Amino acid sequence: MTSRRARRSPQVPAQFLGYSLQTTRALVRLLSAPPGSCVSVEVLDDVAQSGGGGQATMVQTKSVGPRTNPIADRSPEFWKALANWVRAAQQSDIDVDNTDFEIFVSKKRSGGIAESFASARTVAEAHSALVAARSVLAERPRSTRSVTHRASPLLAPHLDVVFGDTTTAAKVIRRMTLQFGSGRSSADVLLALETKLISKHVLPLVAVQMLGWVKAAIDDLIEQQKPAVIATDVFLTELHAFVRRVDRFEILNSFAPAPTKEAVALELQSRLYVRQLELIGSDYDTKLSAATDYLRAAVDRSIWAAKGMVHRDSFVDLEDRLRRIWRAKRQAVAISAAQHAPEHRGTLLYSECCLVEAALDGRPVPAHFGPGCFHSLADALSVGWHPDFEARLGGKEE
Repeated sequence: MTSRRARRSPQVPAQFLGYSLQTTRALVRLLSAPPGSCVSVEVLDDVAQSGGGGQATMVQTKSVGPRTNPIADRSPEFWKALANWVRAAQQSDIDVDNTDFEIFVSKKRSGGIAESFASARTVAEAHSALVAARSVLAERPRSTRSVTHRASPLLAPHLDVVFGDTTTAAKVIRRMTLQFGSGRSSADVLLALETKLISKHVLPLVAVQMLGWVKAAIDDLIEQQKPAVIATDVFLTELHAFVRRVDRFEILNSFAPAPTKEAVALELQSRLYVRQLELIGSDYDTKLSAATDYLRAAVDRSIWAAKGMVHRDSFVDLEDRLRRIWRAKRQAVAISAAQHAPEHRGTLLYSECCLVEAALDGRPVPAHFGPGCFHSLADALSVGWHPDFEARLGGKEE
């Protein structure tokens, strides 16, 4: 007879899921963290987010099995999390008044005490919740025996810490929240990514890429015996770079409204790009259209950059490309239309440049954007339409 292999404990995959969940939560945190912050794993807590001004969020991640509830009233996991936070506050490892405490459970579960703690928003409410919790934990409400006396050996040490310093515990509890996942961490990541203005057809690809990137970054830091801390800015740079590479069919829609008559009138009176058009004899309608394109393109550039839809370096690359196109077309016009007057050559050059496709990172842009960018360059005298525009307008501005 062949011997049967001993069956592996069902706790082993559950433990692995618990550790794996930390990487997933770190990714979700990075997707929502503000610029300038950082997210860590197994440094301050299972997962932690910290930023400017001393603000921090400490996260305890809890995986859920078929018959487990990490926030049950007598769950050692729940009370251990609270005890760890209380100890950290007692030892001044954290600033309890500037730290949020989150228990993340991978799937919806109920727990009367945990929910009452999460509902407390003041120190007084937290104290009341602690008193109620002591009553629930006691075997008999009228019993004079201590809560910890009747608790299991796994639970008692944590209860001693929490109920032994209710002043500190109340400060922790008033800043405690409960968060629940869907039961599928991959779905939770996709939901977080949907806030990043990424096309739906590439969301799964981006999710896999960034989850792998976060895991590799954490592994690399730990292997170098360094704290597993990831800067949000570094993460967002990687995210945007990857999205720009794979999301080639995303169209950059305009957010710019039509400019007011007053704004256009001011442009026509004072801007160099308008004077550039006057040098080649452009009519009023052409100058009006130029002012509208310039203003709308400026608004779109600002909004796309602020929303993270386009990296600011992409605008620099675009301007370099437009200047190269302008130089090439200027030489072509100088040869092909040499017999025409300078104003006519300038009009031809301007018309040719207005037809250029000014795509950003391979993505289509609104029709006004290309001409608007050329006008921005013309306003800085980096390009011009009249053959002698630099001499007539005083040379390039520094």
